[in-house]
Amino acid sequence: MKKIIFTIALGISTFLSLNAQCFPDRHSTNWFDGWMSCNPQASPDPNLKAGHWLLFDLGKRYSIRGIRIWNYNDPDLLARGISKLSIHYSGDSIRWYHDRDLDLDPAPGHNRYEGMDWKSLTIPEAKYILLTALENFGASGCYGLGEVMFEAEEVIISDNLDETASEIDLKVRLLPNPFSRQFQAEIDLIPDQMATWQVTDLMGRKWASGSLHSLKSKYYLRVLSENWPAGNYVFSINQGELYAKSLVVKIN
Repeated sequence: MKKIIFTIALGISTFLSLNAQCFPDRHSTNWFDGWMSCNPQASPDPNLKAGHWLLFDLGKRYSIRGIRIWNYNDPDLLARGISKLSIHYSGDSIRWYHDRDLDLDPAPGHNRYEGMDWKSLTIPEAKYILLTALENFGASGCYGLGEVMFEAEEVIISDNLDETASEIDLKVRLLPNPFSRQFQAEIDLIPDQMATWQVTDLMGRKWASGSLHSLKSKYYLRVLSENWPAGNYVFSINQGELYAKSLVVKIN
């Protein structure tokens, strides 16, 4: 399987000087050529507290074997660089898993900076990678990075998988969609087995949840949402090893 390298610049997209183009791994010292967070936000992983984080949507599922990082390289703000980083991943933005925490080196603050050495990861399959800052180099309140590179291999999903293990064996239809005050979930499931469901927004915050047990293969669930803000939500349901989800939109 072919190895893929993702390089993700975290600031305003700019070219470095012509001299730097001869050394493609070097990184600018400009403050805007990087990512900076000074205000904690709710994490996409609902199990984590609000903090300073980056969420990468890779577009499809990949096996991630390594990460290479350029820390924040502004010579006047090196203390804002991240010294400890936590890495989580998900295939569907709902179920999250922790891979590891990494200790990072400070950037040197010059334009000959070529980043840190590759760090190993063992992420078997992920579409979303979440990097959360845990500590910096002594600055108060702000955390920054310059650039991130992933070593990845595309995960090929066979069309011949056993349907009993497929994520689409459970089926759910949401009506009306869009909705305003409530919607109904029409669920096809395995009779006489417990199932759990939840509704989250795209940041992973939970707005409703529950469990159900049906003696029939079809179940109708009404979800009230009068106090929810307008926006996109994900209805997901688990039954044993089976899983399904559907996007639903609330309007005012």
